[in-house]
Amino acid sequence: MKTLKLSKKLIGVMLISMVPAIGCADQFFRMNVGDSLTYVNSENNHDVIQSKIMNENNGWYKFNQFAGLGKQWLKVNEKGQIHIWNEYDQKVNLMTDFSAGIGFSSDVKFFCADKTVIYEKYGQLTTKAGTFDNVTHLKLTGGCYDAGVSDIWFAEAVGVVKWTEMTFTGSRNFELLGKNNPGL
Repeated sequence: MKTLKLSKKLIGVMLISMVPAIGCADQFFRMNVGDSLTYVNSENNHDVIQSKIMNENNGWYKFNQFAGLGKQWLKVNEKGQIHIWNEYDQKVNLMTDFSAGIGFSSDVKFFCADKTVIYEKYGQLTTKAGTFDNVTHLKLTGGCYDAGVSDIWFAEAVGVVKWTEMTFTGSRNFELLGKNNPGL
């Protein structure tokens, strides 16, 4: 009898400890087809980019522009992972796992990047759209020294709130300016 009670308690503790990981990635992508986020170059306030979900197919979402990486298909699962479909080599790559710790890395295929690394978790970031808590900072490494996206910041309940692009003239930061998505 004591063993049964102990087993039930252990199962309860295990289920409760799993709650933060369940739906973790959903917390970072609460968007639907037609929803969009607007970003602006924080250095000049002129370069404006709109990231919009164009369509959905079996849980895959096509963005017209995703964090400076161009058109991308993304899929979020209940384990806290974001997968990305690479149109060039026709393969699915794990972009990141929000349930993993700092230092977690994943091989990807982007222009001028071949790996993502979780650099910081649970941070705070202020953009033109406001201050965000529980921000995860990804670094993209490999590839080119003077081109491509080098950093992406994801905020809970919003998605991408900032990214940094490297150019031959230096870095450019794009920050969330606003949103047009009733689902948030």
